[in-house]
Amino acid sequence: MGLRKYFVFYNGERPHQALGNQTPDAVHANASGGGAMIVDKYGAK
Repeated sequence: MGLRKYFVFYNGERPHQALGNQTPDAVHANASGGGAMIVDKYGAK
């Protein structure tokens, strides 16, 4: 149970400087992360 509580805190309550002082949950919810994009080399042309 200890790790579960920690992850809830870490992702939902603790702001992260690298994420513009947002929580990881907030960044994920609004797709504002700006992470690497995966390119589909084999998709439709």
